Amino acid sequence: MEERLKQELEQPGKWYDWVVILGGTNDVINGYSAWDIYDGLKKLYTLCSKHGARILGVTIPEFDWDLVNHLDYQRRIVNEHLNVYNNSTTRNAYTLFLLDKFFPMQSLTTEQRRIFWDYDGVHPTKDGYDLMGDMVRVHYFII
Repeated sequence: MEERLKQELEQPGKWYDWVVILGGTNDVINGYSAWDIYDGLKKLYTLCSKHGARILGVTIPEFDWDLVNHLDYQRRIVNEHLNVYNNSTTRNAYTLFLLDKFFPMQSLTTEQRRIFWDYDGVHPTKDGYDLMGDMVRVHYFII
């Protein structure tokens, strides 16, 4: 992900005011440690910052605990690290969106889960991603 982001940021004639980074979900599912995931996300934030972009970091959303309960601890640890980073970083450069609080899978009805979450219990559906985008826009980018 780091190399792809770097290539995008370095394209001639392109400039990004904001970069929204929702990362780490697949890393948690694949068994990477919370520290390694957090360190990887910080590298992405630093890369964006070096290119003059402000960063909107996004916490890793809840999973369907019945399917991946044993991994939820790592997800929560990454999110705690992101929160600490948010509280110790200049607000103008980095902001954290608490997706896990605004889009909690566990409090949704069965019908809402069907609409917003993929059958894998980890990734949102297209409607779920649209809802997340709307939440970010409403909270941070109201024009």
